[in-house]
Amino acid sequence: MIGRVLGDRYRLDELLGRGGMAAVYRARDLRLERDVAVKILAEDLQADPLYHERFEKEAKLSARLRHPNLVEVFDVALSGEDERYLVMELLEGEGLGARAARGPMPLAEFLSLAVQITAGVRVLHAAHVVHRDLSANNVMLVAGEPPGDGPRVKVLDLGIAKARDAKTLTEPGSFLGTLESMAPEQIRASNIVDARADV
Repeated sequence: MIGRVLGDRYRLDELLGRGGMAAVYRARDLRLERDVAVKILAEDLQADPLYHERFEKEAKLSARLRHPNLVEVFDVALSGEDERYLVMELLEGEGLGARAARGPMPLAEFLSLAVQITAGVRVLHAAHVVHRDLSANNVMLVAGEPPGDGPRVKVLDLGIAKARDAKTLTEPGSFLGTLESMAPEQIRASNIVDARADV
C-alpha cells in the first residue's frame, strides 16, 4: 500500500495504525501539498454495504460537526480499486490511553483534558449525536496552540456514532465499541442508548 496514490491525489506514505474495521495512513495530498490522514476500510469489509454506510455516515457527521476538539474530515471517496476511504486532518501526538499508561496525571493536566473532551462531546450532544465509543482509544492529545499551552484534545472516530432518529447500523443483539468504556445499556444492546452512555 505504501506509495500508492488514491484518487490521483492522496499518496500513502506510512501506516499509522490498524484496527478491525480500518487502517489509517499518513498521506500526502498532492493537490493541496499538505499531509493528511487516510482511513481505508479493511479489505474484508470492502464488499459489505453496512460498512460502506458507516463510512459515509462518519464523514457526513464529522463534516457537519466542526469544533476544535473534534477531528476534521475533509473527504470520503472510492479509489480506482473500489476501496472506500476517508481523508482527515493529520494529528501529531499520542492517544489518551498511552498518556494514562505512563502514570498518574497532575490535577491541572487532568482537568484541562476533561474540559476539552466534554467540550467536544457537548457539540455532539447538542446536535443529538451519541458517540457510542467514547474511550481513551478515541481521544488524541496533540500539540496545543500557541505552543506551551499544553495538549489539545481531539475526539476521534464517529464510525458507530448515532444521530437521533437515524437508522441504527448495528445488528439486533450485537454491540460495537470498546467494552471497558461501555455503559451497561450499550452492553445489553438496548435500543435506548442516548447521551448518558457517553457521559
